Amino acid sequence: MNARTNQSFHILLVAEPKHDISMLDESLQRSGFNVRWIEQYSKIVSEVNKRMPDVILLDTQQKDLACFEMCHSLKSSSSFKHSRILILSEKHDEKTEIEAFNSGADDFILRPIKSQALIRRILTRVGAVKDSISLQSKVDSQSHFVIDRESYSVYLNQQQIMVS
Repeated sequence: MNARTNQSFHILLVAEPKHDISMLDESLQRSGFNVRWIEQYSKIVSEVNKRMPDVILLDTQQKDLACFEMCHSLKSSSSFKHSRILILSEKHDEKTEIEAFNSGADDFILRPIKSQALIRRILTRVGAVKDSISLQSKVDSQSHFVIDRESYSVYLNQQQIMVS
């Protein structure tokens, strides 16, 4: 698991001012992310030169082509190999979603934006999500159940349980 806190994750939000984007910006900041918000694709390079973001949120802003071209350009650069690009869109058609992934997007988020789900997607994309789930029994405080997602193993009280 990555031990970084949300505050150490830098997000570059590229979107025109809209109510849902303002709400998203507030949610991300309340969750402890370091967010920089710019309104134009043309300013991305100068912002990135200030600080390389972990995640770039690109809003299609009704300009799919510019968004996808920017995504492709960023993903083609070796400088961005560790940055994750998530595209926000109001278009619910499969063609647009496929174009987003073909341009190099790591994820495609449909509007309306669900802030908490998006935050979870961001954490998953940057590797900040635990590789295991641990449960403590309320009935028997001695029982401890762990599911290790990385090794596909299950443990009860530190003893591996064979699951098939």
